[in-house]
This record gives sequence, structure tokens and C-alpha cells, in this order.
Amino acid sequence: MKSQPQGDPPDRGPMPESRSCPSYGALEADPEGSTHLLAGAGGDARALLPVHTALRTAGADRRTLLCGTPQSGDPAPDEQFADVPALTARFEVLIKDADMGTRVYACGDEAFIWQVYRMARAAHLHPSAIRITRTGPPVRRVFCVHCRAYTTGVAYTLTPCDACGRTLFVRDHFSRRLGAYAGVQADAEAAGDLPPRTALRL
Repeated sequence: MKSQPQGDPPDRGPMPESRSCPSYGALEADPEGSTHLLAGAGGDARALLPVHTALRTAGADRRTLLCGTPQSGDPAPDEQFADVPALTARFEVLIKDADMGTRVYACGDEAFIWQVYRMARAAHLHPSAIRITRTGPPVRRVFCVHCRAYTTGVAYTLTPCDACGRTLFVRDHFSRRLGAYAGVQADAEAAGDLPPRTALRL
């Protein structure tokens, strides 16, 4: 199964009653690509290994970017970075020069992989040329619909907004444009009246 987004549907903002959690599968190399960029962050880049191995065997033009120290089972990086901002800055430079045959593969948490996805789309890559899968801790990036700030590393249905302090209820609506789930004030109708706090379905 190829873990590539199926197009870019119109994004009309948070939709409280919908469930639109993205699904992910194993990454696979695309033999039609002329150049391949692999990016991994979040402490577990093993999901890139099948792609890395297949491209190396085929002698394909590839570049693997990894954040942090490679772990057992990770592919050998061509470039290694101390943190995610350094990796994405380098990726942005590489993707700006990408031709139509470029393929992108990314693994990491949702904040990272959807940042890579948006950067690749901004460079005019077709969605079918971008393959992403989530790895690492099962947490979400949440967009506060009230102050429009982001809170990262969220694992439960209730979370305080890092910016405005409201207690947010994390909806199951995911925005590809924002790379985040919608968070709405949990006690908007009655202050202090909160629903149960439960682990998110991921």
C-alpha cells in the first residue's frame, strides 16, 4: 500500500462534526521517479529503510536527510541534522530546485511529515509524488480555532492551548493545509463544565 495523500481536497477550515483523520501505510519506492528525497525525523527513521534499500539497489539518484543520531535499522543518511528546523531548512533548499520527476518520502510525527508535504506542494510537486507515513509517539498537533495558535505533542482529547490557555477539545477533523487537528473550547457553553479526558484515537 502506498502511503501518499489522495489529492488536495478544498480546505474550508474546522468541521466539528466530521472525522477526517489521515491514514498511513508503509512507504514504497516509486520507480518512475528521477530524483528521490528521503526525510526522517522523530527518532525513528526505519520506515524509510525499504525505500532507501530499493533505490540504492536500483542505483537511483537519492538523498537521505535524517534528524538526530541514526538508530539501529535506520538508513544511512547522506546528510544529518541536529534538529527538525535545520533539516526542513535544507529540505526547502533542495525541493526548490526539484524537477517534475522528483519523488519525496517522509516519516516522523504528523507535524513534521505534513510540513514536508506542504513544502513539496509549494514546489509544485503533484500529491502522487509525495509519500508520507507517521512514526514516533502517537501525538497530535492542534490548531486553536479561537486564537489560531498551535499546540504540539497532544495525546488526550482535552488540552490547554499553549497560547491563550483555553481548555481545548481536540476534534477528529484534520486539516492538510494547516497540518493540524481542530481544537475548540471545551467549556464554551458553561465555564468549568468539561467532558471526560480520554486518550486520542490515533
